[in-house]
Amino acid sequence: MMRKLIPFFILILALQSKAQTGGLQAGPVLTFLGKSEKGYGAELIANIPVEKKFSIGAGVRLMKFNSEPNLYTPVFATFKLSVAANKVIYFFNIDPGYGIHSFHNSFIYEAMNGKFQYEFKNSGGFYLGTGAGLRLKSKASPYINLQYSMYGFKYLMKAAELSLLKETGYIDHRVTTGITLTAGIWLHAKK
Repeated sequence: MMRKLIPFFILILALQSKAQTGGLQAGPVLTFLGKSEKGYGAELIANIPVEKKFSIGAGVRLMKFNSEPNLYTPVFATFKLSVAANKVIYFFNIDPGYGIHSFHNSFIYEAMNGKFQYEFKNSGGFYLGTGAGLRLKSKASPYINLQYSMYGFKYLMKAAELSLLKETGYIDHRVTTGITLTAGIWLHAKK
């Protein structure tokens, strides 16, 4: 999966290098999904201003949920509205995208009434994050962001009775929601 993300990391860095003003965010991520379910990881986001208070960009997160065996990787666009105060900049963000995820498992089960093969596949889906944060007015400043996040998953289960060549399947789409906290360093390139 990391090989698939390399072009996206290169795109983020290329976008950032073309922008004379803008910012690069990098830091850890913690998501609370309810009960004892949570996720943690890291993010990298490039922001390019298009107007004084509005910026667009692209981002990627590497997430590990305690309920999923493999990484979940949201790849997203970001739209930010910034409001400057004395020494602080408040920002509001909307991050739509797609969560890349892949898990596959299968096994054969022998029972008295036949031999069965079970197959499970999990994949990603729609991702959305929306929230607010703040950072300082400096070239390299700490930032913190609190947002509501939606992580989409697609589950496929197939069961085949091997002696009869009979197969049944089940597909389920699930959206897991939670509160996400990100904090890190915002590198701000100035003209």
